[in-house]
Amino acid sequence: MARRAHFWGQLEGSVMNGIDGYRVKFSFGVFSITPRMDGDRRYWYASKRSNGKLHKVYVGADGNITTEAVKLACLAVLAKLRGHSDRLYGRDRMGHS
Repeated sequence: MARRAHFWGQLEGSVMNGIDGYRVKFSFGVFSITPRMDGDRRYWYASKRSNGKLHKVYVGADGNITTEAVKLACLAVLAKLRGHSDRLYGRDRMGHS
């Protein structure tokens, strides 16, 4: 637990979000990082809600989380959001109508 808390404290822009999650802020947005338990293992996901839909991407398992993994997962969430928005507005991912 101390190791995990130390990591999140080192991640610039991270703030505790509830009991066991974090909110991280990058230049491209603010994202939630939350755990999911599977047996005795904890797996972390980056997520962001848009238009009532939760978009999430796997970050990694406890002990294997890096700042780069968190940033890449948040960028992947952003990409999912943009793809979702394009479909909502009747455009494909290339921007064609």
